[in-house]
Amino acid sequence: MAPNANAYTESWIATVKRECLDHFSCFSLGHVGHLVQTFIGYYNRRRPHQGLGNRVLSQPTTPRLKFDQNDEPIGSIGCRSELGGLLKCYYRRAA
Repeated sequence: MAPNANAYTESWIATVKRECLDHFSCFSLGHVGHLVQTFIGYYNRRRPHQGLGNRVLSQPTTPRLKFDQNDEPIGSIGCRSELGGLLKCYYRRAA
């Protein structure tokens, strides 16, 4: 009853396959479930989306950075990786 819904669903499935499942050999349904659930969490909470100005879906506004007297951001850059390093998320540590 919703012809556009099929296109969005096919696009989402292609994204999961291309960005996640194509990089693994899955041996069970539980393994596929773990990979997909991890990717969904990354996609919704940490992956930047270009259509939103490179913001994350769960982040309503761009966080404000604190700067020192030399106009440099305070806090070092950290990296969080998942699924053996396939999914990486960079963030600024608290000062």
